[in-house]
Amino acid sequence: MQNHSPIIRLILLMFSLWLLPLANAAAIDERPIVIVKDTITRVLTALGDDTLSEDERRDRVAAIASERINFYEMSRRILAVNWAKADKDEQRQFVELFREILTNTYWRRIKEYRNEEVVYFTGSIDEEIFATVDTVIQSETIEIPVTYRLKYSDGKWLAYDFLVENQSLVSTYRKSFSETIKNHGMSRLLKEMEKRSAEPS
Repeated sequence: MQNHSPIIRLILLMFSLWLLPLANAAAIDERPIVIVKDTITRVLTALGDDTLSEDERRDRVAAIASERINFYEMSRRILAVNWAKADKDEQRQFVELFREILTNTYWRRIKEYRNEEVVYFTGSIDEEIFATVDTVIQSETIEIPVTYRLKYSDGKWLAYDFLVENQSLVSTYRKSFSETIKNHGMSRLLKEMEKRSAEPS
């Protein structure tokens, strides 16, 4: 698989900002925009926690990612028509491998997050189960618009896509993976993903 482009690296960075726990939904404002803000604040707090080793922070992020990201929904959207063509075992393998790849990849990105500021703008809810939160991430030299897409599932809002400058994480992976499936089949994609998931983080 090819190295990530600059826009993908930006998307990876923003995805990493979602990997910290939310408070109990009953105890906080449940508006998606507030949830996104709360989550990012917790990320920044965790990154500054000098009482944790790097391994401890990584393990915490990996565990929380499993709770806060809808990997099933994200995987289904990435594979698109190929999801229905895959058998149950292939679907299960894809979700598990994709979860591991994202966790490893985004942990490498989150370690480099420094001094950026997130400005919160608008949040909207569509059909009661889908939400969009638009933000801008600012540094000393650049402003980058970032959009979070969430779906209400199992009693809480879960992220299933991220857009940086209108570039979707799901769409980008879909293009890459669909080309592999078209040229080599699902089994080849799973083998490549298995190899990537074993790379050190």
